[in-house]
Amino acid sequence: MTTPTSEEFIVAAREMAAPLAQLEEIEKRIAGYQAVIDEYTELIKLEQANLASARGAVEEKARVVAERLPADSKTTTASPN
Repeated sequence: MTTPTSEEFIVAAREMAAPLAQLEEIEKRIAGYQAVIDEYTELIKLEQANLASARGAVEEKARVVAERLPADSKTTTASPN
């Protein structure tokens, strides 16, 4: 096996430059995608908290309304007419 010349090293380095640049570009895109995913994850958490809050408010309102109904109306169903 012979020792590569400096020119062979230069040629090999140039051949690797394009694939390395492609890898760096892919890594940048992935980082951008991850940032978007992280942002949407935070938005989802906020919306879930909003949903839980709204659900709690609706359930509380339903409880208050149910307490105001006369006892006999709680067990009867409305007629179709």
